[in-house]
Amino acid sequence: LPTVASSYATADAETRQWIMHYFARLSKTHPDALLPVLDTLIDGISEDEINIQSNALATLGRIVATYPNVGSGLVDDIAELLVHENSKVRKNAVGLLGDIAQEYQRHVAVHIPTIATCLRDDEEIVRRNASITLVRCGEADPEAIRQQSNLLEHALTDDQPEVRRNACVLIGNAQPAVSTDRLEGLAQDDPEAKVREMAQWALSQVT
Repeated sequence: LPTVASSYATADAETRQWIMHYFARLSKTHPDALLPVLDTLIDGISEDEINIQSNALATLGRIVATYPNVGSGLVDDIAELLVHENSKVRKNAVGLLGDIAQEYQRHVAVHIPTIATCLRDDEEIVRRNASITLVRCGEADPEAIRQQSNLLEHALTDDQPEVRRNACVLIGNAQPAVSTDRLEGLAQDDPEAKVREMAQWALSQVT
């Protein structure tokens, strides 16, 4: 592994893609083995090539899930990728922030406004990951969550039950100014029991 990593900097673009692909595959079963090559992975998230970036982010996510401190210093760089033109990069970037937020909520909460914009993303997996990340870091800065009332209200209409449920969690915790009519509609008519239950709880908090 160190030998492969040492060749990364001088390799051509195609070889770098394969190296990062190798790291990503290895991280699924042995994330701890990649700790010695963190610098190479960090370099990878700033590459111009989409496959390298997305694999570097995915690999770091699996490492951070076990070693949260690894990601604490990378939050600002990762947050810049939330507006990337490629949905795969956005998905992995906001997912990685969610992994980091399990231990370092305040580090991630600084970027709540940018994360919240992902609730309107065209790609459902980006919206789902954004809702999870906001739940994990939201309690560190409820005022920042309150300022996202329009985006949270929009998330209540998402076609994914998990996004609707997480929006209810955020609303119940932070109590932003949102339409209670919409919450009441979810509490009564949502097809998913978990969404109905969380909407009822959110209503009890905001009223």
